[in-house]
Amino acid sequence: MIPGTATCKVLRLVWSPKYYLNTNEYATANTLVTEANKQGFRCALVGITFSNGSSREMVIGFNTIDHGVIYIEPWSGTEVTPIVGKHYWSQCVTPKPGYAGWQDPTTWDDTVLSYDVIW
Repeated sequence: MIPGTATCKVLRLVWSPKYYLNTNEYATANTLVTEANKQGFRCALVGITFSNGSSREMVIGFNTIDHGVIYIEPWSGTEVTPIVGKHYWSQCVTPKPGYAGWQDPTTWDDTVLSYDVIW
């Protein structure tokens, strides 16, 4: 862990509106990781694979001193707890107030099959 990297600092970084200009999820995640590294945050790209085999979600992992590793959805800034076997959008994503980006898992299978953390 990097001393002084608290969750509140991470959330201020990822909730900054300047990082939501790109509509490409992978570019947004990469931009956030690059910027976080410049600011001294230790972070990871995390690829979440769904059981349908054709879909994948990219989130960012941060190693914080107060909450351990936290995962953030780069488009919304919401916290994610990836759990294999759970539905991603309804059981793993903790939406922040006013966020309406949740996707209906009944329209496709968003069950987490696996996730890879690349530091």
